[in-house]
Amino acid sequence: MSQSGPLLVDFCGETTSLAPGEEISFGRAADLAIDDNPYLHRVVGRFEHRAGRWWIRNLGSQIVLDVYSSDTRARAQVAPGTDAALVGGATVVSFTAHLSNYEILVSCEPAAVELLTQTGAEDAGRTVLAVNLPMTDSQLALVLALAEPSLLSGTAKLTIPPSKVAAARLGWSMSTFVRKLDNVCDKLAKAGVRGVKASGSDPATNRRERLVEYAISSGLVTSEMLVLLDELDS
Repeated sequence: MSQSGPLLVDFCGETTSLAPGEEISFGRAADLAIDDNPYLHRVVGRFEHRAGRWWIRNLGSQIVLDVYSSDTRARAQVAPGTDAALVGGATVVSFTAHLSNYEILVSCEPAAVELLTQTGAEDAGRTVLAVNLPMTDSQLALVLALAEPSLLSGTAKLTIPPSKVAAARLGWSMSTFVRKLDNVCDKLAKAGVRGVKASGSDPATNRRERLVEYAISSGLVTSEMLVLLDELDS
């Protein structure tokens, strides 16, 4: 499903409507002038439409964009030089320059449920669809146990429980938890999800964080699904 409708961009009550094919940059001296803060890039980023989707691109060199969908709870951090596809609905784009915080509100018609895709030059255009990653009941339960604090927090910040806590939540031994976590991460890695395979330079904590980030961003798990964890206790 493509996003063929307009993108509404709202900053401090000033709303701009973009039609597909149009774009708008934002920053200290951009189409959308944010602030004269000298710590703010002249152009921080740009909203644009391509390949049937609305995207946000980070054009800065130091500022990270935090993107959070209040409708789907999808979230992503868009680093300098990368971009992200907007999943649709109401989305908040926030960023910080020195001591000042800024928020831009955007909204568009939702597209198919998918990862709020972050891409770089090495993997531009890659999109991993959650619907293509069927999970067993136990695999889904594991992901929910790891994502539960983040889903309940209602904020864009991820909160990852220790493996011991997540295993206890499921009533599993640590060996069972680790084995099933390996299986889930292997499945996602084969599907093209990056950062879920532990390595010498990428500890297990980062692997679990990337797993939760993907699961929430893609809609693989939602707060409404947490009832499945409660059913395990019954």
